[in-house]
Amino acid sequence: MKVSDAILQSVETGSKNAVVDYLNLNTLRNNTQYQEDIFRPYLNRIQSGFYDMVVALRDDAVELVMKNIDVMPKKMPIIACGFRKSSDDFLRQYPNLTFFFLDFHIPDNIELGLKIFPDTRTIAVITDSYPSGLYAHNRALMLRNLYPQCRFIFINSSRYSTNKMLETVGNLQEKSLVIFASWRGYAKDGYSSQEAVVRELAKKVKRPFLTSSEELINNGALGGFMFSADLNGRRIASLAKQLLEKKTPKPSAAIHDSGKVFIDMAVWNKANIKHSLLPANAEFLNKMPSIWEAYRTELTVLLCAFGFIIILLITL
Repeated sequence: MKVSDAILQSVETGSKNAVVDYLNLNTLRNNTQYQEDIFRPYLNRIQSGFYDMVVALRDDAVELVMKNIDVMPKKMPIIACGFRKSSDDFLRQYPNLTFFFLDFHIPDNIELGLKIFPDTRTIAVITDSYPSGLYAHNRALMLRNLYPQCRFIFINSSRYSTNKMLETVGNLQEKSLVIFASWRGYAKDGYSSQEAVVRELAKKVKRPFLTSSEELINNGALGGFMFSADLNGRRIASLAKQLLEKKTPKPSAAIHDSGKVFIDMAVWNKANIKHSLLPANAEFLNKMPSIWEAYRTELTVLLCAFGFIIILLITL
């Protein structure tokens, strides 16, 4: 939603009056036929030249656009923002397409986790069965040889139900590291949201887990190397504005997201992790204010009064 909000705000403040049609597919996940049915009127308008640009955000929307890209106008700018990797040959085939790649940052989070928990013996990587989740899962499988000191467990929703995933995590040894990438098929197992799954996960893990989505902060995650929806939303909005106004040459066909380390200090302190292990380049969330930050006004008044008393004593 932050990405959509940033794009809409950018369009509203642009030099041209623009009309935006917004189709939200989030509530229709796991129902491909219905998605195609409700997308069909939009596709007809795309084909008729009604729109100046198409922006597809996340897996479902990207899959629909990629499936129908051959029947769309060849010169109409298309921005696809998702986790699934497209080949260079595919991008060259469609010069009107700019792909903004999001990343689950699994290797970055393993490196971060091993710095925080250097005695780790087991690493569990959790992904879902969406196309991007399977892609991340297959890439993660290749990381095993890089960390021979650790045993890897790969949990993908194509083989695990939500409850089986939670049970598996709960049975991990004490010196374990859990990397949570995504779990978007939660509805079939009776969960209301990915956040609800994560809150249950936080109860099962032996140590606080890392994630790649800042949307899961404040739900039990310690933090992690994350894609920032707000930051990337502003970058995509700027790209859309650039293409619409045609003030500069078309950007490169592939753009990669900017990752950043976030740490939830409330979870960090609750787990009694040494502050000396805090990543130097992180953004700290839910940080307890210092005494000066919490009582700035009171301390200022107290210092002024104390100074006044000192001056008064000197003049006597």
